[in-house]
Amino acid sequence: MKSNMTMDEFKQEVRRREEAKADFIAPSSHIKMLDDGEHIELGDQIYDLQSNFHSQVSNHLHIPKRYYDAMQEIPSLRAANVNAWLTKNGNEERMVRTLDNNARAFLSSRFRPFDNLFALKAMSPVFDEFKGLEVKANSLTDNRMYLEIVFPSLSAEVVPGDTVNQGIIVTNSEVGRGALDVSSLIWRLVCSNGMIGQSILSRKHVGRRIDFETEDVNIYQHDTIEAELESYRLRIRDVVRHALQESVFSERIEKLREAVTDEIPKKTVKKTIENVTKKLSIKEDEIDNIFANIASEGDYSRYGLANAVTALAHESNADDAFEYERAGNTIIELNPTEWKVLAA
Repeated sequence: MKSNMTMDEFKQEVRRREEAKADFIAPSSHIKMLDDGEHIELGDQIYDLQSNFHSQVSNHLHIPKRYYDAMQEIPSLRAANVNAWLTKNGNEERMVRTLDNNARAFLSSRFRPFDNLFALKAMSPVFDEFKGLEVKANSLTDNRMYLEIVFPSLSAEVVPGDTVNQGIIVTNSEVGRGALDVSSLIWRLVCSNGMIGQSILSRKHVGRRIDFETEDVNIYQHDTIEAELESYRLRIRDVVRHALQESVFSERIEKLREAVTDEIPKKTVKKTIENVTKKLSIKEDEIDNIFANIASEGDYSRYGLANAVTALAHESNADDAFEYERAGNTIIELNPTEWKVLAA
């Protein structure tokens, strides 16, 4: 579920993580998984392994994830496989990102971190410039940062009594699970939930290779480059200005109102939900929950289905909530032919 941190608490935790994290670049052969398969030894330190680290090791070493996970049932088998391939890769350098004694990412040495504190420093002056912005939700997970910001001055009813605001969502991953990104957001007041639209600003975490003079394991600390920070701040400012345009918001509202007119015959609602969940790769066990959500509101339209999907965010972890809010927007954006096939 989304966190209930205040903005001050959120900023404090971002700063704490910035101070607590440490990054290493080391030859693959200098990274050793311990026999328990849940820790690595790097230099003279031992780190717990987070799920993202496991996934990235599995992917990089071309070990199918199902087999990677199954190997853990046999003591030391996973470690033996991983260490054999790391040794074979020899001097290939990898970046290991750590936080609070956890190894959280196994990345290319070309990975260029744009960390959460960098993003917050770039955005803060923009928030001061545009008065009245409201932070509606924020989360810090092992994989991503989420910050949902709403502009109360842009408000409209999709149908009588169903008011929405324009906004943006800032997401970032320090561990290789996505770019630093700003996307459009529609915030529905009746359920306090968002519908995430298209990306309007994105910055990938890839740059020039980082070289070190020392051998073995090297600590890599990323200092924010002021010129780049200022450039990103200006781009954020321009994105917010664009999002605050009445014409941009009006276009979005028109799409939502059109979706209200795409009615789903009650006898085909369950089949439509099954079709949509399959297309959007939503877990099958959520089908009944989506059906219950749409029945609860009694809105058997494409708009109602989109809201039934985004409502899953209330009972989901923050990473899944983000995906459900994006899926809701995808339903709205389906072209007439795609929608006709799914709703048949």
